[in-house]
Amino acid sequence: MQKKKQKKIRKKNPIEALKEGLANMTEAQKKVADHIIRNHFDVSFATIDQVAAAAETSTTTIMRLMSAIGYSGYSEFQKALQAFLREQVHPRMRLEANIRSLDQEDLWNECFQKELDNISATIEDNAAEDLDAVVTRIASARRVYVASARGGAMVAQFLHLFLARIFGNSVLIQTDSIAEWSALVPDADARDVAVIFSYPRYSRTIRHFARAMRKQDAFVVGVTNSYSAPLAQHAHILLPCSCASSGFHNSPVAAMALVDCIISVASIRYSSRVKPRLEMSAALLDEVGYYDTV
Repeated sequence: MQKKKQKKIRKKNPIEALKEGLANMTEAQKKVADHIIRNHFDVSFATIDQVAAAAETSTTTIMRLMSAIGYSGYSEFQKALQAFLREQVHPRMRLEANIRSLDQEDLWNECFQKELDNISATIEDNAAEDLDAVVTRIASARRVYVASARGGAMVAQFLHLFLARIFGNSVLIQTDSIAEWSALVPDADARDVAVIFSYPRYSRTIRHFARAMRKQDAFVVGVTNSYSAPLAQHAHILLPCSCASSGFHNSPVAAMALVDCIISVASIRYSSRVKPRLEMSAALLDEVGYYDTV
């Protein structure tokens, strides 16, 4: 991870790019675009020759269309389309899409490689200066509201547990429990931080919670998979975290790695504050005989 880097600019999703580019397309290109928009799931696994035949046009027309909407070629467009479908569609359809693209003769390696790719992408996408700023904000916050819904809950729980141990300033929020967090938000202010996890298919309650915290002048850190995710517009700092899986779900592995690094860096940089808390906690556990003796 480089010390300083520019954030990557993400393309619009491929279907949106096609729709927005229709006004400037030739008639032949419009025919291809219409076919892709109407049959995007099938196109995500079709060869360029198959698409050309189905749309009754040439592969040259398809390549020119891809260039016109910002892609280097059909292959790049198709990969973007597959990624978009995995984010947006029902879990059953996402599983079906993954099954069609996987080498099932080497399934274990495919799954492990997917997680390694997620971690590599997360390292690449996050600048050290942003991570430094997040750790500083967390350590100096009066309270850190750690929020999530559904699949993000395990990562939020992990961060909350260890922030409670090292700083004692963490509050865990399940955003689906609107009655609960609506009673807590009025107490938030500029001294507080909200770390919010959000993944496809994005929960509206997470967006509402993030917006409410912004209105209270809390500092919002968003952890999500894309700069175009609904949470992004409400975050002061966005930490992109890849969540692709070989199954039907969003993988928490890269987010867990990111959170684990945040905890490690925070405990090292603020060790003078952390050590006394850990020693007191250990003494209390020893006092009640919490651990088995071997």
